[in-house]
Amino acid sequence: MSLTGLAIMIFSVSGVADAQDQASVPVTMWAIQATTEGRAQKKIDPGLKAIKETIVTLPYDTFGLLRTEKRKLASKKNHLFKVNELYTLTVVPLARTEDGRIQLDLRVDMLSEKKGDKPVKALASRVKVKPDEKIKLGAFKLKKGKLVIVLTAGNK
Repeated sequence: MSLTGLAIMIFSVSGVADAQDQASVPVTMWAIQATTEGRAQKKIDPGLKAIKETIVTLPYDTFGLLRTEKRKLASKKNHLFKVNELYTLTVVPLARTEDGRIQLDLRVDMLSEKKGDKPVKALASRVKVKPDEKIKLGAFKLKKGKLVIVLTAGNK
């Protein structure tokens, strides 16, 4: 193989990777247990520092981090996040709009309490978000308090 042929082949492979990377959308998900415990001052888990301003306005006084996950999601494919033992979140990045917003299909399913039953759809929505805008989903029932999911999609 000639040196020119090798250079074209390397360029072609890197071009495919760049196109795939541009088609992927970085998404970060935080799952939060929100409760009201009668505190005079709100208590926010240190793991929620990045989204403190987003959740501090919610009508709860205690916020605990259940889990966080960051992934690059391929466009037009279903991506399943296990939120906790009871809930899952499916994210489907659809497209970028002309103004740079990202269109997402979101679905939150709750596992059935009866073994063998299908999960129950707790939420289904199509949203358009600005890159790195924080969106809140919830509040879904937990044994103690409510589940709040915060998502960002975009550049970082």
